[in-house]
Amino acid sequence: MIFQYVSGLREESENLSVNEILDFAIKIAGKHLNGKKIKILGMIAAYKEPRTITSAVDQISHILCCPKSTVWMNMNFLKDLGLIKNGRGRPVKLTKIGRMILENKTGGGEE
Repeated sequence: MIFQYVSGLREESENLSVNEILDFAIKIAGKHLNGKKIKILGMIAAYKEPRTITSAVDQISHILCCPKSTVWMNMNFLKDLGLIKNGRGRPVKLTKIGRMILENKTGGGEE
């Protein structure tokens, strides 16, 4: 159903504003981001010092009392959605859209 809607958006894209597209992205993310994923986004946003994704997974796993495999799965999901980014040896951080979605979901950006 979502894919049909997105296909329809392509056909009518010249009539859509950036705000309408952003609202759609936030609604889609809201449907697919559970509490754990939002907590992970909030923790990444709150980092004062840069952390690699491996270091972040270790810390988040400990704080949330859940297996590292669960945190990795959630991190990959967030990365696939384009809400976080990292590179080999580079710190994990929120993308602009990730920050916007977090602010929309929490009302401020950090938990």
